[in-house]
Amino acid sequence: MRGVEYNGREELTLLKLVLLLHGAFRRRWEPIRVTPLQTGALFSLHRHTEARVPHTATALRVRQPTVVEMVRRVWCISGG
Repeated sequence: MRGVEYNGREELTLLKLVLLLHGAFRRRWEPIRVTPLQTGALFSLHRHTEARVPHTATALRVRQPTVVEMVRRVWCISGG
């Protein structure tokens, strides 16, 4: 697998980089009980403001009710 430079320090495989980022997301969002998948949904919806639940579900390869539940949970946590 090809290496990827991360922070100019070390060449990581793509898999190692994904696992590193997954851990960083988990630590960052865990205090408010948001999973990395929920983080992905939020980033997708933020980046693609015209996107709807079906588009987001397809992009994340999950079912539509999963996206709806993630958005509801994050909305409740954030006080929306």
